[in-house]
Amino acid sequence: MPPRFCPPLGSLPIDVKSEATVARLLNEQLGPEWAVFHSYPWLTSRSGRMEQGESDFVLLHARGLIVLEVKGGRISYDPDTREWNQNQHWMKDPFDQASKGMHLLWGQLGGSDFVRGYAAAFPGCRFVGSLPPGVVRSILLDAEDLKSLETRLHQMLADWGQGRPAPTKAESERLRKALLPRCQLIPDLHHEVSDEERVLHTLTRVQMDTLAGLFSMNRVLIQGVAGSGKTLLAVQRATDLAQQGMKALFLCYNKNLAQDLRASQARENLDFYTFHELCHRSCQLAGLPFEVGEASDWWDVTPPELLMEALERRPDLGYDALLVDEGQDFRSTWWVAALSLLPQETSPCYIFYDPEQNLYKTELDLPNFAGRFVLRQNCRNTQKIARSCQRLQSDKSDLQSQAPEGRAPQVAMATDPLEALRLVKAHLAELVGSLTPQSVAVLSPYSRTKSVCAEMESLTVDLVAWRRGEAPLFSTIRGFKGLEASAVLLVDVPEFDEKAAAKTDVYVALTRAKNELRIITSNPGLADLLGV
Repeated sequence: MPPRFCPPLGSLPIDVKSEATVARLLNEQLGPEWAVFHSYPWLTSRSGRMEQGESDFVLLHARGLIVLEVKGGRISYDPDTREWNQNQHWMKDPFDQASKGMHLLWGQLGGSDFVRGYAAAFPGCRFVGSLPPGVVRSILLDAEDLKSLETRLHQMLADWGQGRPAPTKAESERLRKALLPRCQLIPDLHHEVSDEERVLHTLTRVQMDTLAGLFSMNRVLIQGVAGSGKTLLAVQRATDLAQQGMKALFLCYNKNLAQDLRASQARENLDFYTFHELCHRSCQLAGLPFEVGEASDWWDVTPPELLMEALERRPDLGYDALLVDEGQDFRSTWWVAALSLLPQETSPCYIFYDPEQNLYKTELDLPNFAGRFVLRQNCRNTQKIARSCQRLQSDKSDLQSQAPEGRAPQVAMATDPLEALRLVKAHLAELVGSLTPQSVAVLSPYSRTKSVCAEMESLTVDLVAWRRGEAPLFSTIRGFKGLEASAVLLVDVPEFDEKAAAKTDVYVALTRAKNELRIITSNPGLADLLGV
C-alpha cells in the first residue's frame, strides 16, 4: 500500500514539475507507515511581525519527521559568493529554507526531543564536486538518490536521530494529529438565536402597535394562532389599564403561565391567576370553604359557583378590567362567574383564544362580544419551525415573511429508552453549551416519572429555578402551554394518542420553540409529517 498523502494525491494538481516528480516517487516507493504532507504551510511571528511560508514536503514516519525542500531545473552553487542559482537566476538557499521550515514547523507543533531533520531534493540534477558548507551528503538527494528514496530517507532519519530517542507510538500519534488538526468553524447557535430573537421581538412590537386601535373597544374577542403574541398583547393591555388606575385581573388556565407572569410582570393594580386560583383565593378572603369534591365535574361546576358566592359576600373582590388568556380552555360554566367580577357590562374585558390549542377538548362557548379580531401572523417562531407547525394545523396561520428563516427542526429516532436517554443527554449538552439553561426546555407528553428523563438530575421542574438559570426545565407539554423557550427538546413522543400525545399536544409543543426545535421520537412518521 502507498503512503498516506495530505492532500490526497491527485485531488489537487501539483503545478511545479519537480514537486510532481518527487510526489510520484514518494507514492511509488514508500509504504503505508509513512504520511506525506505536500505544500505544508506555516505561519510565525518573529520580532513583532508575521512571517508565512510553506515546506514542499513534510514526511512523517514512526521513527521521526523530515522536512524536504525540492528544486527543479539546472541548479548550481557558487562557492565564492555562497549563492545558489536556478536556471542561471539567483534563488534562496534550499537547505536554509528546509532548515527554517523544520524549526518553525517544529515550534508550531509543540516541539519534542525526538528525531526531526531536513533535506533538499534535486530531481533534475546529478551531484558532482564538493558539498557546500553546512551540508552533508545524506541530506542532499539528486536524481540518482531518488531511485532508492525509502532507503535514503531511513538513513537520513538514522543520521538525524543520533543521540535522540525514537518517538513513542503515543508521540507519533500526537504529532500526526498536530499535522492534521481537525479544525471546524460551526455556526454559533448563541449568536444566531440572539439575532433571530431581536427580529422576532421587533415583529411582535410592530404587531402590538398595529393593533393599538383594537383596544378602543371595551369588549373584544381576539382569536390568534400560536406565536401571534396573544399573551404579550394581553399583558400589555392589562399593564396599560393598571397604569390608568384600574384594578386589572389577568386570568388564564395554565398555573405555570400564571406563576411565571406573577414573577415577571408583578405591578400595582394588576393580579395574575388561573381561574381556579382566583376561585380558591376569593373563597379564602370571603370566609368560604373550598373543599375539592369527588364528582368528575367538580372542577367545572363548583368553583365558579363558589366564586359567585364569594362575590356576594365581598363585592370588593371584583375588578375594573379583565383580561383572559387561553380562553379556549375555559368551560362555559366559568364565563358568567368571570364576568361577574366586573362592575358593569361595559367594563373592559378582552378574551384571547386559539381553537388549535384546545388540548382539553372544551366546547368553545365564548361570551358574545361585538368586537372580534383575528391574529393570523406567527411572530414567535422562525420560519422553518413555523412551517412545520403549520402542517399540524387545520386553520393555517400566515407565515411572517420578515421573520428569520432559522434552522429546520431536527427529528431523531430512538428505538428504545436507553437510546432515547443517550440522545436527550447529547442534545442537552449541545444546547446548554451554546445557549443558557433558562433558554432550554425539555417537554414531554408525560410527567417526569414516566419520562426517559426521570433520573436526570441536570433538569429542574421548578419554573423559578429555570428562570434563574439554574438548570434547563422539564415540563409536560400541557404544563408549558402559554410559555416559550429559545430551544425546545421534545421527548417521549410515541404514536399519536388522544390521552397525552394527540396532534394538538404535539402542535402546542412545537410552537413553544422560538429558535431551535429538536424532537426525539419512536414515531417513524413524524419527520415526514413535519416536512423535515
